[in-house]
Amino acid sequence: MKIFDTHIHSEGRSVEDLEKMTKEGIAKAITCAFYPIEPKFPETLIDLFRKLTTFEVERGRSAGMEIYPAIGVHPRCISPNYEKTIESMEEIECVAFGEIGLEIANDLEVEGLREQLKLAKSLDKPCIIHTPRKNKVEDSENIERCRFFGGNRSCNQGNR
Repeated sequence: MKIFDTHIHSEGRSVEDLEKMTKEGIAKAITCAFYPIEPKFPETLIDLFRKLTTFEVERGRSAGMEIYPAIGVHPRCISPNYEKTIESMEEIECVAFGEIGLEIANDLEVEGLREQLKLAKSLDKPCIIHTPRKNKVEDSENIERCRFFGGNRSCNQGNR
């Protein structure tokens, strides 16, 4: 049986790991954008997107796996002037925006998610949503209250 893994972070895996995944039946995977620390510059993530859409696709191919990139600003990876990163997303070829979402649901995360979802809607791009480790139910309900997916009601989040 061939498996399509819809959420990996290939840049954190060795070629040997990717080869093992292939041997276990994973033929295709979506690799999601994530940077392990808060970047100081928006260009850091723009370069990550370039890496995912070129280098990671080739690494996957060398391991016998088709890798499809998803790009986006993860809530733990929001740089100063992150708007520049989001603007760049319009021009980069990818299968989805991801991994985007909320972690602590502060104002910065909510606004970053809102802007990415607006762009995704305008481009008819699917999104891979990160839900918070804590307050998962509350913050997931907050996404619905915010009407990220088409409305304009105000959010009920605090500055946690």
